Amino acid sequence: CGDIQGTDFCCWTINIDKDGNELWNKTYTDDLVSLGSDVTIDSDENIVVCGLSASFFGQGYFVVKYDNDGNQLSKHRFNIGNLPNAIAVDSDDNMILTGQTHSQNTNSSVWHTIKADKNGNLKWEKTFDSGTHDIPNDVSVDSQGNVVTVGGSLFSEGPSYEHCVIIYDEDGKEICLKRSGVSGYINGVTIDENDRV
Repeated sequence: CGDIQGTDFCCWTINIDKDGNELWNKTYTDDLVSLGSDVTIDSDENIVVCGLSASFFGQGYFVVKYDNDGNQLSKHRFNIGNLPNAIAVDSDDNMILTGQTHSQNTNSSVWHTIKADKNGNLKWEKTFDSGTHDIPNDVSVDSQGNVVTVGGSLFSEGPSYEHCVIIYDEDGKEICLKRSGVSGYINGVTIDENDRV
């Protein structure tokens, strides 16, 4: 929400029932700009929302958590990264966010993934920088706690992005990086009961 002509933006979360009736809506502002980008549900059925908070003094990922009645339970600001494109929670309600940050070394967008516990304490952060532009679009977690991120990368400064999959184990160690050679982005990911991506 916000005024497109101004500089103030807030993250607007709406809860509706199965018939489309609004149960509640909440706005969240942590800084001059707070842009929501994704939402998920934890094991207690709390609503977990992520996005970007920014001002003239810096920016970073944020997470805000609401209960079923729309009461704000917690908020966390990570002064790292630009825009988190996706959020997932694992079986322990750890929060995993993936999105982009900027590399001054290569002057390009960088794949940036973080994991924090349910209280907002940062456990690890990982970046992938091909030397060109790298943009993750979605994240999911398998039954072993492995973090699967998907998106696109220019890899070798080619004319178009290529599909990319990066998987980290629960401790943040990279265990897989797949470049399919197919042009475009991967926009979404989910994992079945057999941990197939």
